[in-house]
Amino acid sequence: MEHNQSLKVLAKNQEMIAHLSSKALSSGGLLDKSERIKVFERSFYPGCPKRLCEEQAELFLSSPLHLSMHFRAPKVPKYLHQDFISVMTEYAMELGYKKSSVPKRSTIIFLGLGAGLQIPALLKKINYTDVIIIENDSNSLELACHHIDVKQLQAHCQEQGGELLILSIESYTDFIGSMQSLLKKHGYHLLADISLFRHYNTSLYDEIVEKFRSWRNRLASMWGFFEDELIGLSHTIENQKHIFKSTPKLARYFATQPKVIIVGNGPSLDKDIEKLVQVQDLVIVSCGTAVASLLRLGIIPDFHVEMERTADIFELKSDSLSDPRLKNTILLTLNTVSPKLLALFEYKLVFPKANDIGTELLRESDNTFEPLYHCNPTVANAALSIMLKLGFTNIALIGCDFGFRDEQQHHSQHSQYHDKQDPLFLNKMHAELSVKGNFGGVVQSTRILNEARLSLEALISRNNNATIINASDGAYIQGTAACTLELFFSTPSEDDTKQSVAIIRQTIASYLLQFGNTRVIDRVELEGQIQLRTVQQEIEGCQRILDLITTLNDFVYDLEQGECTARKILLSGSLKYLSVTLASHINHIAPQYWESYFSVAKTQLLNVLSGYIHRLNTI
Repeated sequence: MEHNQSLKVLAKNQEMIAHLSSKALSSGGLLDKSERIKVFERSFYPGCPKRLCEEQAELFLSSPLHLSMHFRAPKVPKYLHQDFISVMTEYAMELGYKKSSVPKRSTIIFLGLGAGLQIPALLKKINYTDVIIIENDSNSLELACHHIDVKQLQAHCQEQGGELLILSIESYTDFIGSMQSLLKKHGYHLLADISLFRHYNTSLYDEIVEKFRSWRNRLASMWGFFEDELIGLSHTIENQKHIFKSTPKLARYFATQPKVIIVGNGPSLDKDIEKLVQVQDLVIVSCGTAVASLLRLGIIPDFHVEMERTADIFELKSDSLSDPRLKNTILLTLNTVSPKLLALFEYKLVFPKANDIGTELLRESDNTFEPLYHCNPTVANAALSIMLKLGFTNIALIGCDFGFRDEQQHHSQHSQYHDKQDPLFLNKMHAELSVKGNFGGVVQSTRILNEARLSLEALISRNNNATIINASDGAYIQGTAACTLELFFSTPSEDDTKQSVAIIRQTIASYLLQFGNTRVIDRVELEGQIQLRTVQQEIEGCQRILDLITTLNDFVYDLEQGECTARKILLSGSLKYLSVTLASHINHIAPQYWESYFSVAKTQLLNVLSGYIHRLNTI
């Protein structure tokens, strides 16, 4: 009787695992399969599986591989989500919140399952609410069926407001894609606290562990936020007559592909900047604040790239951008930038930024717009994306470090960042992770700089026809060739590059007539108020803090699955910040204080949503 009951449990486990993993388990009778799995178990574990799994769990708990996410608002919050973060963080601290404490709730990812006995061993010690298992081996999945109660494990997760998930992953790229899909479906709050448990080694599992901080940061980046999108939209409306729907191939004005130098303002620019004075047959493209560094040495760029949208950033650079030596420089920029910037340049090409609310509104009645992808988060991203789009394929990067070897030397010595009289002097950078160096060793990087590097790699992988060399002494960029600038210069050029650029200047006006925007946005109706009021009503009905998180997650999911891309871009980013903030706090507050936290959080959330509704009513 007991044997028959055991077989029933085994069969139920196999059914559930096959369903959760979407992976077919081997066919055959249960008795035959049991014998085969016992053979696999003996080859997998050198001793008792239960003892070995529990010992590994204890070892993990002594030094867990774990990352917590905590947003920090500026001292004087400018935006509604920042104000929410500031108020709720201050209140959470009154309730005993400490971001470095052992979390009261957390997500855990198991890399490899084996017998699976490490899972209940860990759940007895820490309240892991969401359990994500990554396992490709059917033998391992079947082995776990013999040792753990999958239904009980799933019930535990669901009782805590979480989920049990089993993923079959073939590559690191597949892992990133699966995690992105999982977060969209189950909520970005899963990123607030996340542990990584490697049961056994494979090259894939090792890569996931090695890049833990990198992929966690990547999944929590590039969200955007409500007010920033509205700033970009207002700029798009003012800039719309300058926006190009499609991109002219300007490289055709050169007899052969010219040598294009994209100049970032990283610390390694100092070793190469004077070499630019000595060579004539170059197309020089300056990025953001790098233009000031070039001008200090009398180097005038042929093209200059900007992509920052806020007025205060423009004001910080306005002196260098107003330099009369830039009168013939062609501005390459995005629809979202300040109109004041466009007014400074006679020659300009304005491109529609992908995943932008203004671009989406322009495309609603004209699908011929070609959005510019992979053009953020830094100006160097925009520069490479634009130059490739314009047809240039022989490109060198200098000063595009995406990192630094010394926190005190995070930009070129020639830049505004080292001028004590300049407001940019106050900007500091702090290392968040280490990455492979372009010329060996490692360099320090930040979350944003690393995301910029990854975005650049994605762009390069889609442009196999281009040769891109990296002469920067910064982070290694996959898809580029590490090379000195001297070697890049050594290739002879048949072009008079300055003459070709001059011809391009003369044709920009006619190109705008041919390829420019003809759609006029004179009024905007985003219609997000109805959805926001609905969410307000649902929040009014919430009785627990977990209900608030679920309501926000469900709204973000609906936005991302909906047909209105503009509304998704406008609202989803800020709501992700709100959801993760709530989770990051309650994960580190004793449960007896959750009700007090919930009461304040509910009021603050309703205030934020009212603020968004009011802003939309006044557009």
